[in-house]
Amino acid sequence: ALDSEETAKSVLEELKAEGADFAAIAKEKTTAADKKIAYKFDSGATSLPADVVKAASGLKEGDMSEVISVLDPATYQNKFYIVKVTKKAEKKADWKVYKKRLKAIILAEKTRDMNFQNKIIAKALDKANVQIKNKAFANILVQYANLDKKSKATRSN
Repeated sequence: ALDSEETAKSVLEELKAEGADFAAIAKEKTTAADKKIAYKFDSGATSLPADVVKAASGLKEGDMSEVISVLDPATYQNKFYIVKVTKKAEKKADWKVYKKRLKAIILAEKTRDMNFQNKIIAKALDKANVQIKNKAFANILVQYANLDKKSKATRSN
């Protein structure tokens, strides 16, 4: 990762020069605290920002990306990435080989999906027939309720 677009563009030009050593330049220029420059990932990876994974997935072996700008959710600052694909694994035809990994990807995706979480909570509250009768607390669970339940919650005393 790089901290400025200007630096990233300069590094990209350096990397495009004939005979440039991507790994050496990346290790020297990265602002990552651990200086890590090599990543193994698939489309469900969380070790890199989703935009970086998406860009890398579209590259062929040996190809290098342009500068990829990503908003860092921790600092609200843009980080800039340049990716070079050094190896792509062949996919096996039998999906069962990937079953465990697919399960982990789906679970991670659902865990980050607030709409999915809200639906699960809403179903649990509905099944338990939770009703808030105290007007002061009526809006606490309203985000999980259906529209008809919202009106019941606000009408109840």
